[in-house]
Amino acid sequence: MKVASEKCQVCAKSVYATERLSADEKVYHKLCFRCEVCHNALSLGKYASLENKTYCKPCFKKLFLSKGNYSEGFGHLKPQQQHDAKKAGSEGEVILDGAET
Repeated sequence: MKVASEKCQVCAKSVYATERLSADEKVYHKLCFRCEVCHNALSLGKYASLENKTYCKPCFKKLFLSKGNYSEGFGHLKPQQQHDAKKAGSEGEVILDGAET
């Protein structure tokens, strides 16, 4: 009888109990649990996760905390720009980078 095993979030291969690491309700091989930016190995308690990506704490701080918001680090609009775009959309205008069109 074959037992269905869990799949690693990164490599999609089977994860066995001796190599299993679980973080943010996802399963990884210990060797696959790495920072998205610098690719250093991560450990539980020494990582940060945002939008299904994992980072070491130094990379996370460098990418997101220095900007004052998390949206800009992912290439999204700043919260104020999102608000302005929604407001302009409801009025039939489009505002890009502070200039009306």
